[in-house]
Amino acid sequence: MLKYKKKCLVVGYEDTGCDLPILNNPNCKFRMEKSYLHANGDSNNNIKSFDNLSDLDTNSVCSEITVDDKQQNRTTGANFHYASNFIRTYLLTKKFIECCCSSDIGIIGHFNNPSIIALTGNNIKTYSNILPLECEFLKNKKCSGVFTLTNCYHDIKKENNIYTPHLEIIMKGDMYNLDKMLCELISSMGFKNVRGGNYHELLNKYGLQDINPENYSLISGGEGDVFFIKNIPVEPNKRWYVNKTNTNFNTIYVLINGLLVIEAFEHNCNTGYMRETFYDKTNNKCRNVLSKLFDKSTVDTQFDMFLENRFTVRSGITINVFNLIKCMICNNLMPGKYL
Repeated sequence: MLKYKKKCLVVGYEDTGCDLPILNNPNCKFRMEKSYLHANGDSNNNIKSFDNLSDLDTNSVCSEITVDDKQQNRTTGANFHYASNFIRTYLLTKKFIECCCSSDIGIIGHFNNPSIIALTGNNIKTYSNILPLECEFLKNKKCSGVFTLTNCYHDIKKENNIYTPHLEIIMKGDMYNLDKMLCELISSMGFKNVRGGNYHELLNKYGLQDINPENYSLISGGEGDVFFIKNIPVEPNKRWYVNKTNTNFNTIYVLINGLLVIEAFEHNCNTGYMRETFYDKTNNKCRNVLSKLFDKSTVDTQFDMFLENRFTVRSGITINVFNLIKCMICNNLMPGKYL
């Protein structure tokens, strides 16, 4: 087992001594094991390659995750390694930089959802790197982007409120560039029939009140189909860090086989808007929750530190690696030796 000092962020699962449900299947249990999926750096902040992690074998990451009731496939260390390293290689060829993110600014990493903050408590900074990652990008503006592998906490009922490994990416460019890169990445993995539509148009088309995990399958189509949901309405989830056009967030949700695999959005450059929205008591309770956990001065100081950056047009991507693997297996895109 790889050992790292506390100050360096290590991404993986600790032994919990209990079974937890995972991946949209309440009958499927996942045993969290003492096995690190990926360590972003050692005590000297040296980046570790996915290829060098001997812990990633077929038994160390997962035991019995049912991917499809019919096929009885499993998500294993081998196919986790294949999927994550495929994306890593793609990003490196595009001149992205792999980063080690351990900035304390991570305590505002889950600013948008108070329930997540309350559950993760003082360990919140280890569960998402999107803001520290953005700070790394702003230090390296000449690169195409930056990325890291991390644990993210998703507070979605159908995903059973568990931690799952995610690839987090910050890239240069706006919604147009984001759409183009996502299409290219998805196609390079072998997925075909990429379609898309705006949130409001989809509501009218399918007679829905909102779009949520319960109707993802209806929207995304058949097996292998990829669907991009674009322009999520601003209310009721007012996110200070996401850029918007009129009343819509500049966002893209990528559905495959009825699963949310990728969430992407254009970041905001307007510090005035970000500050106003972050402190807006009617729309954002997160500052109050954060202040109870860490104290107001710490929260405000770190928020001010973040806003001191000179922002450029950029976008963020979060890829749910487990959901991606599930879709790759179901669509016969995972090489046989990794099954």
